[in-house]
Amino acid sequence: MEMVGENNFNDLSMRFFFQDFEMDENGGIIKCKMHDMVHDFAIFLTRGACLTMESSSSIQAFNFRPHHLLLMMHNEDGTTIPTCIYSAESLRTLLIESNERNLISHMELLKLFDKLKCLRILKYSNCGIKKCPKQIGKLIHLRHLDLSGNQSLKKLPEIVCDLCNLLILDITRCYGLKRLPCRMGNLVNLLHLWNENTYNLNFMPKGMERLISLRTLNKLVVTRNGAALSDLGNLNHLRGILEITGLGIVRDVKEAEKVQLQSRKGLTSLSLQFDANSLPMSQANESPSLVLEALRPPLDLETLNLYVYNSPHAYIQPSWIVSLTKLKKLVIWGFVNDEQLPPVGKLLSLESLTVGNMKKVKKVGVEFLGIEMSLSPSSSFVVAFPNLKSLSFFRRITRKSGIMEAKEKSCHVFLPRQLRIVQS
Repeated sequence: MEMVGENNFNDLSMRFFFQDFEMDENGGIIKCKMHDMVHDFAIFLTRGACLTMESSSSIQAFNFRPHHLLLMMHNEDGTTIPTCIYSAESLRTLLIESNERNLISHMELLKLFDKLKCLRILKYSNCGIKKCPKQIGKLIHLRHLDLSGNQSLKKLPEIVCDLCNLLILDITRCYGLKRLPCRMGNLVNLLHLWNENTYNLNFMPKGMERLISLRTLNKLVVTRNGAALSDLGNLNHLRGILEITGLGIVRDVKEAEKVQLQSRKGLTSLSLQFDANSLPMSQANESPSLVLEALRPPLDLETLNLYVYNSPHAYIQPSWIVSLTKLKKLVIWGFVNDEQLPPVGKLLSLESLTVGNMKKVKKVGVEFLGIEMSLSPSSSFVVAFPNLKSLSFFRRITRKSGIMEAKEKSCHVFLPRQLRIVQS
């Protein structure tokens, strides 16, 4: 169904139904506008069903039954939700556009959930809420719940897991959120769990492997008493961005092998974070490099971030990095026992490279550029990193030019003119 929708969207885009596209770093469409003529025609066709109104509106009651409502709350005078909305019990969609200055009170939310029981889509992002009421469980028809940008929200009520029709849960940029409900595994129809930029999220429950319909899971937090790395083994439809944290506690290489990340062809960005700081050394990962090696990503990956924090064990960079020929962005951080960098110069599509906290790396030589010094005279001119735009070194890396070393061995290396090198 989603593929059909995407094809239809692309078809309409080619016919100029949409304009002013906003793209992400990978070329994906984040946002666009409907053409004015198309918008006016859509409003004409849906008159009486769709409505946009300001929170300061003086409307006391609707003389029709709106199904889809956009409420704009951008005033700074402390305006509240208009009372007429509570009587619109036929509403299927309620989108609240707000900012942190227009806080929606707990009592207003209670009243909304009590009255608007037919809602399919509910968006109240950036509303400054600190708590999600348990009464949200009354919205049994809910398909899409958007709580993104509520930075003070610390937890979700367990009753959210009873919304059996829920397809999309968006908690992006909920910086204060620390854990997910224990019964998340009950949301078996869930397609998208958008939990990117939830920096304080440190617990995800057991049972995540039951969410076999998931297409999007931006972040998996591996813990001893919660979600496990093996949970990903059943999530065969994942695509887009995936971040896995807490990998330092994974002790079984076979668990990593069973995940078979390389089969997730739709993944475009992967972050692997190893941190055993919370475990005694006796319980920490005994074969960390083997676990990392087993987490081989798909060959079409475009972004790869490898982080090692506070680990008592030595990590060796995986051999599969140089096989990711479509990689555009690479971060290698914290491999404190490695004495040299991988030959990433072979990654011809690479546009951004960041290396940091690798204390034993004393120089950056031709092996980093991916140059074989047994070059024949006819191939003694090499263009390294033809597409690289940013090269950054951070924390205790002594950089020595690989160009000079190459010249000493009769190999002339050219770096792209647009390259920006940063060292800190």
